[in-house]
Amino acid sequence: MTRKYKLIIFDWDGTIVNSTGLIVSAIKEAALSKTINIDDEKKIYNIIGLGLDQAFSKLFANLSRHEIIELQHLYKEAYLKKVNSISLFDGISTGINDLHRRGYKLAIATGMSRRGLNRALKQSGLESFFAVTKTVDECFSKPHPQMIEEILEFYMVESHEAILVGDSSYDLEMAMNAGVDSIGVTYGSHASEELIQYKPKVLVDNAYEIFEWVMRNE
Repeated sequence: MTRKYKLIIFDWDGTIVNSTGLIVSAIKEAALSKTINIDDEKKIYNIIGLGLDQAFSKLFANLSRHEIIELQHLYKEAYLKKVNSISLFDGISTGINDLHRRGYKLAIATGMSRRGLNRALKQSGLESFFAVTKTVDECFSKPHPQMIEEILEFYMVESHEAILVGDSSYDLEMAMNAGVDSIGVTYGSHASEELIQYKPKVLVDNAYEIFEWVMRNE
């Protein structure tokens, strides 16, 4: 059987793991420790998906470089205190296991650090399903297409044979920049009206729908 897609690339936060709430609360905690009040949580949701440095530079654009780096350290401390409470979205574990069993090539492209992703993968039990993962430590931050381009090269797959699954506009913009199709998930950080601008093949409201759509489009 010749499949339309051979490779499925997943974002991590807000797509595989239910971590956006923790990210928001950790950023707010870090900011408050420096008496910075973020009056609108939407400002935080809007930067989820970027690499940490790019996200904080955008969110705290009025601060000095030194202050931004200090806030990043405080954020990491706040995040690590609660990271063990993060869980996979319902349907993710079974769905990824099934894709692997059916012979799909799987990868991760994330704005997380390498250390953070490795820890999260080990904790999730999904580590063995992904032969290649790309983080912001090795590549430019999303929406630059480098992560996808290196994954395509690793698997020797053409761009039209791959599809990306992500919850942020940066994910879908990265896919568009790489010439790759995308699936937008609405249960993560960005709303459907933000995702639809980047022409995903479909928007899904839960993880089960990701795998149902892939199977229908083999």
